[in-house]
Amino acid sequence: MIEITSIKVIRKEYPNEQTKAYVDLTLNNAIGISGIQVAERARDKNLILYMPTLPFANGNFYEVIHPIDYETRTLFNQIVLDRYRNTEENDSSEIVLNDEGLPLNETRLSNNKS
Repeated sequence: MIEITSIKVIRKEYPNEQTKAYVDLTLNNAIGISGIQVAERARDKNLILYMPTLPFANGNFYEVIHPIDYETRTLFNQIVLDRYRNTEENDSSEIVLNDEGLPLNETRLSNNKS
């Protein structure tokens, strides 16, 4: 199973007003993905992700890496956009996740009363 083990959000003012941040990820502490773009869609102001792309000779851009199925894409979008929303405006943050997918400096709450 692939897990996101680190997320770095780089928020600042970008020349393209639709670009809100760039995100770098680490998967399984072994694979890095850089250049995921968080953007605001012009027609409805919803946040969307653009995966890293490469230009080809025909003028088209192709995603270099992307989730294959709908469920994985939905989960991926949720995790990345939640982290983006939890960073301060014009701020950058990096968070490293533990084996449960929680930030190392956060703990899971329990209903046990001590």
